Amino acid sequence: MLLAGTVRAQNVPTATVSHPVFLKRDVDGENDRLSFINPLSGETASVLVAGERYTPAVDALMYYDTAAGRVMLARPDGSVE
Repeated sequence: MLLAGTVRAQNVPTATVSHPVFLKRDVDGENDRLSFINPLSGETASVLVAGERYTPAVDALMYYDTAAGRVMLARPDGSVE
């Protein structure tokens, strides 16, 4: 299953940039891969997460982390908090 959405980039003072984000489920049997693509540079930041219920937020992708048992945010720079 592939999910596509966009989130706004951070640290862009003159313009707002939306990063397309793609979801690939069960890449290693238990984790999903989120791939954020910068449309200006073409750079991709990917992160593996044990998640479900993915929801675009203003500058991140919000999801429920099944391993941690709480809501987390994945950002276009590849960070998870």
